Amino acid sequence: MSESSEFLKIKVVNKKHKAGAIGIRTVELPDGAKPVKDFGPIDKILEFKNGQEIIEIEVSIVDDDQWDPDKEFSVELYDPETS
Repeated sequence: MSESSEFLKIKVVNKKHKAGAIGIRTVELPDGAKPVKDFGPIDKILEFKNGQEIIEIEVSIVDDDQWDPDKEFSVELYDPETS
């Protein structure tokens, strides 16, 4: 992801269209982008309503004046009742 992108838009799809919750969080990778310095970390619980198909969220990408090669981080979905 390029720093000039400003944000990463993520669409979480609820294929069953049933009410429920899913957790979403950013994960730092070894030798990758650093939370706060390179991207805005998130750890949220998304609540789907009955019939709702999509929730969109954004992860901010920090654009500083220093040149850096593109760095990566991961985004994972998790069951909030077991984490």
